[in-house]
Amino acid sequence: MLVREWEAKYIYFDKQELEQALGVDLDVLPVRKLPLKQERVTDKNLIKPKTTNTEKDSTIAELQTENEQLKARIAELENQLQAQQSAVNSQEVLPVNNLDESYNPTERETHLLMIDAMAKLLTNQNFNVNKYIRGKNINKKQISEDITEHITKVLNTPETKPRSLETIRKRLDEALKLNEQAD
Repeated sequence: MLVREWEAKYIYFDKQELEQALGVDLDVLPVRKLPLKQERVTDKNLIKPKTTNTEKDSTIAELQTENEQLKARIAELENQLQAQQSAVNSQEVLPVNNLDESYNPTERETHLLMIDAMAKLLTNQNFNVNKYIRGKNINKKQISEDITEHITKVLNTPETKPRSLETIRKRLDEALKLNEQAD
């Protein structure tokens, strides 16, 4: 009788009968175990617990309450956003055209020169912070002198309108007062 390969996989012998038939003690012989093929885990192999209607109903109720809470939160955030947008829109913002008309060109150029002077001072390789600090305060006199010196150098060029040192100092005093108010 021939045994097919698939049938041979399912033939089992009793260990004692096999030892008697072969005349060999299997405990003494080295045993080589063959690796088992691992079954793939699929949905067919898994046992799924059956959910009852009450569990489904409770899950649906939980999800609906969570959904309502999220909708309420979204509505609250949208209201906050609208309030913030209306606050921004209600603030007076000068259009650029009005700003240009009320901003004296000479004043504007002076302010730009002061900004340029500060930028040059701060980016100078030999910049010394201690020069502009007196104790715990700012050394306004030294800052004013250095900015005035830089602006007068720039004003010596033919492209710019001349300004008096008094005008420059007035603008510096205004800027320093604004800085103190901001602090």
